Amino acid sequence: MKLPVTVLSLALALCSSVAAEEFTTSRGLRSLPSIASLNSESDLKQATRGGEAALAELMADAAALDREGAALAREAAALDQRQKKELAVLGPRKAQYAAINRQYLDALAKYKEKQVAFEADSRELSSQSAAVNSVPPEQREAAVNRLKQWSADSAARKASLDAEGNALLQQHAAVEAERLAVREMEGKAGATLSAERDAILAKIDARKTKRESLYGQLRQCAIYVAKIRDTRRARFGHTVEASPVLDGAQQRLKLYEAGATK
Repeated sequence: MKLPVTVLSLALALCSSVAAEEFTTSRGLRSLPSIASLNSESDLKQATRGGEAALAELMADAAALDREGAALAREAAALDQRQKKELAVLGPRKAQYAAINRQYLDALAKYKEKQVAFEADSRELSSQSAAVNSVPPEQREAAVNRLKQWSADSAARKASLDAEGNALLQQHAAVEAERLAVREMEGKAGATLSAERDAILAKIDARKTKRESLYGQLRQCAIYVAKIRDTRRARFGHTVEASPVLDGAQQRLKLYEAGATK
């Protein structure tokens, strides 16, 4: 049989009014009776003690999370220091690479200028050598001797350029080796630091989620204990003993909500 909506709503309300309060701490699940189900002062006192015990456990968990947060902050600070040290090592090494690369590029530019000049000179030598037979006989011997000397000088220039080119190849190999070494250092340092940073951030996110849940429970448990104390005062009309753990929980909640705790 389907219950009317009003009857169903009333039934749900009655069930929720007597439902137990549950709090999960590092020591396990604490189930506390609904205030509406408590009739005698003895029951209320017992529930108060149970609520205060749950509060104490939640407060201990909050203190543990504070210590975890402080440890994570130290871990992050240590990682920052390591990153600075890595940069301190990498900075000079990258500057060294930049310097030798600039030296190589300057030498290469000068070599290319010499090569262009040599090629132009070689073309002129070939042109004049081809035209030597058109030189008047009385001038031909001098022209031939001049071309021979020119050819010898050109061969010496070519040998010098070849040696310079080989030296540049070796210089390029050294520069390339340094470039790869710097890149490898940078890559290894970056990968290691990035992995550690990701791990720390994951811990921070997990702690944040746990902290939000914990303080939500701490708030509900403090409300529960405060309501029991108010109920005892209202029903039995006498002063209720002090509750240091409730006072401490309320103070911690104020600091949390004010953003004074991290």
